[in-house]
Amino acid sequence: MGRSKPRSPRIEEILAYPAARQAFDELVKRGLDKELLGAWLVVLPMMPKAERKDWASGSGMSKRSLGRFPSRLRRLGEEMSQVNSQPLFSPRTWLPVVHPEGREVGRRLTPLFENIGGIIRGYAAFLEGQFKRFSPKLGRRTKFDLDPRKILTIRLLEEVKRATGHFFYEQVATLLQAAYATSGSQSTVDAQALKMLYHRNPHLHGIFPKQESLTPANSAGRNPH
Repeated sequence: MGRSKPRSPRIEEILAYPAARQAFDELVKRGLDKELLGAWLVVLPMMPKAERKDWASGSGMSKRSLGRFPSRLRRLGEEMSQVNSQPLFSPRTWLPVVHPEGREVGRRLTPLFENIGGIIRGYAAFLEGQFKRFSPKLGRRTKFDLDPRKILTIRLLEEVKRATGHFFYEQVATLLQAAYATSGSQSTVDAQALKMLYHRNPHLHGIFPKQESLTPANSAGRNPH
């Protein structure tokens, strides 16, 4: 039999793991947002690990085509907004009446259909932001370790450092090990491995902007770690 697929652990399970509650409380006391820290711990064990390949691999497009894709989406969004503005095709006017699954389904879908042009333009902006974050750092690399878990772990370490002033490798490692263990994952982690992960991947530093919601409520009274 193969290994069972890791499941998404509950934060209560993670914090019941030995030393996890103490590590969690320490980071929160130092200024890290507890809701986002909990969300990170639940999500990270489910992140796939992938082999090294071209960073555009899996998208179905070349780097060149990917770079042009947001502009194509933006034009499509503008066209869809224009079509929706024509009374004959207005979702608000017609969808509750003509939807094959009935008026209630039509009403629920109306805001989505009505705003779909803006949603597509927003998605185009999101993709452009991702390309700007990754392309300058990764575009010159012929191969890239497409490992979302690695990227998000480094992101977590950066947020811990930004919110608390220190990386707190021991506490983060304790929490990640608890998350992996309670999810059924075979992965293991320790403080030294986290430190090496961060320092050996400078091309992944600072890819994402800071999250204001992780800003510490009070930066006073912190002790060096």
